[in-house]
Amino acid sequence: FGENLGTYPKMKCVIDSGGDCGMPQYLSKKVLYGLSQYLLECGGRLLMVQRFTHSQGFRNSHTVGFNVLEADLRTNPGQWRTVSDLGGHAVFVGKQSSKSLPAGECSGSQEDCIYFICDYPCPESSAEPLRDAGIYNVRNGTIMPLLSRSPAVPQRQAGQWGLTWFFPPEAI
Repeated sequence: FGENLGTYPKMKCVIDSGGDCGMPQYLSKKVLYGLSQYLLECGGRLLMVQRFTHSQGFRNSHTVGFNVLEADLRTNPGQWRTVSDLGGHAVFVGKQSSKSLPAGECSGSQEDCIYFICDYPCPESSAEPLRDAGIYNVRNGTIMPLLSRSPAVPQRQAGQWGLTWFFPPEAI
């Protein structure tokens, strides 16, 4: 935004959104995927994490891949470029909050990994709030479950879950 924020604020394109890098090569071009995008700072870089989900019916969506893009501001306007590591950081993404921390500061976290939770609408009958939560390794493209076994929620408490990440105050 420009400095004159009167009736018509001046806006300037800083990053060209046309620089979209598409979906990961290992995903089929014949399948329609859902896309969620998360912006966050990671080690002094502005990243856009793109999450691809596949749905086999309304009740069975799952994450199938990620792209990680870095804002390259050396050009005017800036461009998005694909990156293959997170500089030793662990990245936590979710609709309500996203954050990166050096992996050494997160007990049990792995470097160059994206931790994700199910942040899209759940079927009302779902008793598994962590059904699509996992860890994506940026270096080798593998996805592992976040927990070895998701805890079941009593049916009377099932419904629309609003999962988010919480961090200790010293990590903020």
